[in-house]
Amino acid sequence: MIEVKGLSFSHKGEGNPVLKGVDFKASPGEVTTILGPNGSGKTTLFKCILGIWRSEEGDVLLNGRSIRTLKRAEIAKGVAVVPQDHEPPFPYSVFDVILMGRIAHVGLFASPSQRDKEVAHKAMNTIGIEDMAERPYTRISGGERQLVLIARCLAQEASVMLLDEPTAHLDFKNQIMVLTKVRSIAKERGLTLMMTLHDPNLALLYSDRVLLLNDGTLIAKGEPKEVITKENLMRVYGLEVEFISQNGMEMICPKV
Repeated sequence: MIEVKGLSFSHKGEGNPVLKGVDFKASPGEVTTILGPNGSGKTTLFKCILGIWRSEEGDVLLNGRSIRTLKRAEIAKGVAVVPQDHEPPFPYSVFDVILMGRIAHVGLFASPSQRDKEVAHKAMNTIGIEDMAERPYTRISGGERQLVLIARCLAQEASVMLLDEPTAHLDFKNQIMVLTKVRSIAKERGLTLMMTLHDPNLALLYSDRVLLLNDGTLIAKGEPKEVITKENLMRVYGLEVEFISQNGMEMICPKV
């Protein structure tokens, strides 16, 4: 579980806070999506949750413990991250990239154990990419690469997973494939899963809870339909939209 309590953050030497009194909970087995325009504070919030940046006010609790009291190794075991962009310096095999998820569990200068390799193989099988094990990570598609990074997170055996814009640079098919997979994993494994998105339609489809950020302030939080409204989207994006219902599903479209 992630609990953020009254979190405020500013960069040193800059007057304007990037985050202002952000307060929410993200629970196990749920997908919590952070929605908001560029510069709203989404990435900063992730860095504060990871303990990379320290807030001036408030706190982040990881499974009930303050992030301020945890060592880096403890955070690495508890929180797994899928970055927006990842370019390895060497053409590692897909299996080797997934095995890197075990780094937090392997001692300094030690080699991965047989159990570490078994955990990596299991993660790969869970995602359904076992046939890619020997392929160079640098030569697979964007969608496949995201699945590999998700498998690496599973190999890490963390209870919290953070995904920074997991659909960035992906085509429509791969967006659906990746989000369907992460949602099912969160449910099956009871993971606390948080992700940032730009598309409110995808947030409606794949989220249990949505946080709407704008200029560092949490504008709304709650179930997707409570947060993603015409009024809130106008307030945050300055855009008039309409909701179109088809086959029992709603889609957000800009008014033209």
